[in-house]
Amino acid sequence: MTTVLGSDALPHEERIEFEELLQNMTAAYSEAKICPYNPDKANDQTFLKRPRRTFVRKINDFRNYVFLEENYQLQSQFTRNNDSSDYKDRTEDVCLPTLRLEPDLEHIMAKSRNPEELLYVWRAWREASGRPLRRQYSRFIEISNKAARLNGFKSTTDFWQRDYESDNLNVELDRIWDEIKPFYEQLHAYVRRKLKERYGDQYFGSDGTIPVHLLGNMWGKSWVNLLNITIPFANWSFLDLTLNMVRQNYTPTVIYKTAEDFYLSLGFNALPKSFWLRSIDGANPGFHEAVSDAIALSVATPSYMAKNGLLSTDVLTYKDNINSLFTTALNKIVYLPFALVADKWRWKVFDREVQFRDMNTYWWQLKFIYQGLSPPVFRSTLEFDPGSKDRILAHKPYLRYFIAYILKFQIHEELCFAAGHTGDLRKCNIYGSKAAGKKLQ
Repeated sequence: MTTVLGSDALPHEERIEFEELLQNMTAAYSEAKICPYNPDKANDQTFLKRPRRTFVRKINDFRNYVFLEENYQLQSQFTRNNDSSDYKDRTEDVCLPTLRLEPDLEHIMAKSRNPEELLYVWRAWREASGRPLRRQYSRFIEISNKAARLNGFKSTTDFWQRDYESDNLNVELDRIWDEIKPFYEQLHAYVRRKLKERYGDQYFGSDGTIPVHLLGNMWGKSWVNLLNITIPFANWSFLDLTLNMVRQNYTPTVIYKTAEDFYLSLGFNALPKSFWLRSIDGANPGFHEAVSDAIALSVATPSYMAKNGLLSTDVLTYKDNINSLFTTALNKIVYLPFALVADKWRWKVFDREVQFRDMNTYWWQLKFIYQGLSPPVFRSTLEFDPGSKDRILAHKPYLRYFIAYILKFQIHEELCFAAGHTGDLRKCNIYGSKAAGKKLQ
């Protein structure tokens, strides 16, 4: 068996450069700040109300995909200079950047319903985080690919895909996504309609996309923060388990003990005392992503929550069930195309099928095709919007989460079958089933 050394296979100087680039990018990201939104300094916002058109001719020719710049009115707070290789922000009144991504900007994106403020924060974060790191990231990819070749792989893409045992992983992933896509499209259409009702038609173009800054999340990877304006049954009771856990003094130790009790009920051995001494400050990483998520599906059932005193009854009304399933969709289904885009983009970049100058254009093509999302303002080839997400700069794949989200439902179904459950799968709770535990082991 060939030993895979990763970046350790690089010559000493390039290995040091690789590590420094990675550290510098992640440090710059964590330290990035923006100025608070000031409506008194807001410049011409009419670009939000102008017709917006997009064109996609061939799915594999991203250069035929453009956002027409004349259809956008750019804020003068982000005026470009004449340097074709880059540009810098120019403002007459220099402000003091004080807002970090966490908790400041994420809170604003989640709670604000002011489209001008959301636009400002969305764009300013990309100016502060991704764009300055564009050239560093390109150099990082060069070294990463060299490390992959020294380990016997064609590129970083092959290195990342080595554990999935597929000769054509891209095709397999698209096949899986095509099965889920019809449901996502219905969810997308419903949320888009609700957002149009909230903000008005002027913020939406005729291309059927959702402007990403309106989705309650900096990257559109979860839409759950839109619940208060999209929930199907708005005037119906909503399950607040967190509040119930606080009332019942659920400490980290109680949570771990409750989790242990679940596994004990399936026939697993008790956790050693060393676990409670050494692992109480963080989640136990020993469980496989998909398996732990599959167990969570049982934990989320009304019967299990009622057993632990978090619900007064294990019988939910029709409206409760719909609201609960809708909430899950805004978290889980929405995340799938986001994760797929993040890695499909990197695979093309790793393989040099997308050149440095085209990285941002291709990013938005994938966003359009898989997520049905569009940027609220024109994005040029000088931007580096992928770099606005930490896992991109930290060189961490998303595919494991995409696969886990799919597998967990299949694992859950098999465990429920072993437990003898019949009927609605979302009501299945395998707690106490030794047969399900044996299958899980």
